[in-house]
Amino acid sequence: SDTSELQADLVREDILKVMANVAFNEDARVQRDIARAYANLTNTEDIRTQIINSNSLSAVLNLCKSLDIACQRYATLALCNLCSSTSHKVRIMQEGAIRPLVFLSRFPDTEIQRYAALSMAGLALGGHGNNKSQIVAEGAMRPLVDLLRFPDRHVQLSATIAVNSITLGPEMGTKAAVLTEGGVPALIHLAERGEDREVISSAVYAMGSLAENEDVKAKLVELGGVRAAVQQLLVGDIEVKRAAGYFLANICEQSEFHSELEKEGGYEAIIALSKMEDIECQEYAAFSLAHLASNKDNQVRLVTMGVVRPLVAMLSSDAEPKHYAGLALLKLADNFENHLKIAEEGGIQALLRLGRTRSTDDQLQYKAAITLGQLASNAVRLMPASGARPASGGSKNTAHTGGSNNMSASMSATSIGHGSRVMNRLRSQVAAQKDLDVSKARDLTLDYLDKSLAQTQQERYLAEASRGQGGTALEATSTVQLDPSMQATD
Repeated sequence: SDTSELQADLVREDILKVMANVAFNEDARVQRDIARAYANLTNTEDIRTQIINSNSLSAVLNLCKSLDIACQRYATLALCNLCSSTSHKVRIMQEGAIRPLVFLSRFPDTEIQRYAALSMAGLALGGHGNNKSQIVAEGAMRPLVDLLRFPDRHVQLSATIAVNSITLGPEMGTKAAVLTEGGVPALIHLAERGEDREVISSAVYAMGSLAENEDVKAKLVELGGVRAAVQQLLVGDIEVKRAAGYFLANICEQSEFHSELEKEGGYEAIIALSKMEDIECQEYAAFSLAHLASNKDNQVRLVTMGVVRPLVAMLSSDAEPKHYAGLALLKLADNFENHLKIAEEGGIQALLRLGRTRSTDDQLQYKAAITLGQLASNAVRLMPASGARPASGGSKNTAHTGGSNNMSASMSATSIGHGSRVMNRLRSQVAAQKDLDVSKARDLTLDYLDKSLAQTQQERYLAEASRGQGGTALEATSTVQLDPSMQATD
């Protein structure tokens, strides 16, 4: 069985049935050799399937109870290999593998402890059946938490992988079990003071899985989990950064923890994460920023810290972070004070692309259109009044207007200020032309009225004179009144 080329021949010769019968022999040397053979044969998926189908699992479990330590090591390794199979995890659980594994995880041998922890991790991965809840129900969490505190780095790594595998997923009871058994402080300790990169990455990721439970999340924040994650995000490698980003993304979902994030430097760490080229890091950062930007107390501060540029960069690509980056930018644009900075960093073009992208959901497109309307409305309000004139240099006007003149001066250097000056000039020209037209119309009306009055007086005078009543005609002429319609026109 040590030679991989001969393993298929052994199985073909029906060696598995022989091994299953001999495994119950009381001779420790025989048990050791059979356990070693099982450890070798379980390296391939096909033979693992045949071992399960030939009902040989009971023989492996019996060898795990041997009094010989070497036999236990080989048998536990074989069981660990069997638990990594993707097709038989539920059946292994039904065969009663958890209780022997719990016993082996407490055995005072580091190799056996490692294999036992990894066996439980293998059974939990993939969400097969009710394996995760059953592992917790049969008391496996307490020995795993104890292994987290073990000084050996290999044991710590195996235990963190097992805890992470069990708690990963929607089951809230498995996460609460870690809190109940005291695993939260142990994970934070490994994340903050661990010396091995893999242990730190696995511990931080386990913290992220636990943070999906509200009660456990509050405990993680209380015991300093945010500080540990921020510390590792700034100095760790890419795997540690991903794990820390996952944890911080879960913390950002609740606004009550935003102050703790700010205090521990979490905002700077998340913005730094958003500038990385790694797509997974960007996705965690965009998700976090979308929640942070939903808090009105954070909006101006985030823009001041330079969050707009990485968000615009994420919106310019077709990667997964685009959705949450768009939401974050939309939330930041809700604040009037951020509009100028968003425009300077290319946020308007990014929002236009977001609104035109067909892959974007309708709700996001609608919000993008609303935000663009708000930006345009803000730009109109920033325009100077139509009758405003620049100050002639007098200190009195400068002192009187104070900060408003300073704001106008700063805005005049922008494209919005340039557009407002053009609009002002056009308004002045239109107003002047309108005044000229009104003046001409008024003059023409007065001339018409004067001519009409003179003509009426002349006609009446001639009519009275022809009748020989000149005095009467002159008197009548002096009392001529304007026609009501003419008065209205005037």
